[in-house]
Amino acid sequence: MNQVDSFTSSGYLHHLNTLVLFGERCFNQAVVQLMVNQYNFLEHCKTIKHFLLLQRGDFTQALISELEVELDAPASSIYRHRLASLLENALSSLGTQVLEELSPYLGVEIAQSGIGWEAFTLTYKVGVPLNTVLTKEVFDRYAHVFHFLLQLKRVENSVTTTRRNCSLKNLRHVHLNKFHILHNLSLRFIQDIQFFFMNTVIDSAWMRLVENLKRASNLDQIIAVHCEYLREISEHVLLRDKEIQSVLNKILDSTLAFQSLERALFMNIQVFTERSRSQLEPSLETCQVQDYEEFNKLGKLSLEFDQLFETIFGLFTKYKELRSLCKVPYPKLNK
Repeated sequence: MNQVDSFTSSGYLHHLNTLVLFGERCFNQAVVQLMVNQYNFLEHCKTIKHFLLLQRGDFTQALISELEVELDAPASSIYRHRLASLLENALSSLGTQVLEELSPYLGVEIAQSGIGWEAFTLTYKVGVPLNTVLTKEVFDRYAHVFHFLLQLKRVENSVTTTRRNCSLKNLRHVHLNKFHILHNLSLRFIQDIQFFFMNTVIDSAWMRLVENLKRASNLDQIIAVHCEYLREISEHVLLRDKEIQSVLNKILDSTLAFQSLERALFMNIQVFTERSRSQLEPSLETCQVQDYEEFNKLGKLSLEFDQLFETIFGLFTKYKELRSLCKVPYPKLNK
């Protein structure tokens, strides 16, 4: 019997295999403990959820308040250091401790095409060994979700700001009732969409991530669990049904256009109201029109408003029809 036969027949190979498997198990456990305990992987995921997925409301509101004027400009005219300063202001509003803790991780990027809202991205930096899970590709997927959620927040902020700044309750005009109908419908729809994404989608996916990480026994499983978490969020927030996604994007774009038009109409209504101060109940139909150019402008705005009003209602109807045909529980449109 040669030495190889002696080695295998005596069970040494079996013992060696057992030792290798034991060593592998110990190594994997050490890696998992290192990622979870020493490098706080789950805490980083929670911070990303709060800030990149805009789940922390006070930060999101502070960020939009700081950025809304800056991001209305073309991206090519916006400076990154200016955005970084505004981000720092938003973090400072949460307290000095939050600013100190997050400054090493949170940052900004700005592309050079489109308007600022489309080009702006909130970033998060991690080093070794966290970047074996939170890779550049992973953060690119987070960025896609961030852009859509930022668009929702932008539209909601525009709707609430317009309502706050445009008080039309002392006026009578054919458009004012339409203003209130479309305004309330748009705001409720945006809020329902956000609640669905933030609670039904992201929070539910987060709870599954936490539970699945408890059962992870090696680095590959940590990577797989996080990828599944991000896939679940991406598919629901970005909408796997492309037709519904297209309609939803058109609703958001049309709502922004509506807010811009509403502000323009409000300014013109104010002009005519100020020329009718002698009337107890100012009405556009009985105003003394002195500036025909302004009156013509108001007429064009009114026509544009009527067209946009019908467009948005058509999109809402289309959304409801598509949602009824889809098995995925997208948020309802309550009228």
